Amino acid sequence: MGIVKNIAINGKDKVVSASLRKFLQPYMKDIGHIKELKIDSDKKIISLYIELNGEHCPVHIVASDYEIIQETGRTYLVISKISTSRQWLTIVAETYLIGKRFELPEKYSPIIGILA
Repeated sequence: MGIVKNIAINGKDKVVSASLRKFLQPYMKDIGHIKELKIDSDKKIISLYIELNGEHCPVHIVASDYEIIQETGRTYLVISKISTSRQWLTIVAETYLIGKRFELPEKYSPIIGILA
C-alpha cells in the first residue's frame, strides 16, 4: 500500500472512530465510559476499551469481520466475530450481537459509510 493511501486510510479511520465513540458514549453514561475506540477499516476491526463503574480494569472488546450495509437510505452495522477480555461477556456478546443488524443514525451515515 502506498504511503499516501495509508495516511488517508488512517486519517479516515481516526475520524470515523471519533464519530462512533461520540455516538456510543451516551449509551454508556450509567455504566461507565469508553476509554478508547479504534477502527481499522482495512482489516475490518473495531477495538474498544470500556471503563465500567466499579471495575478496576477496563474491558477490551474486539469486533472483527464487520460489515457496513447501506440500503434504502439506511446504514447498518453487522458484526460477524466478537471477543472480549471477559469470558462471560464474550458469550453474551456472541449471543446477542453476532449477525444482528444495528441501524446507525442517519447523521453519521456519510462518515460511517466510508467504511463500507
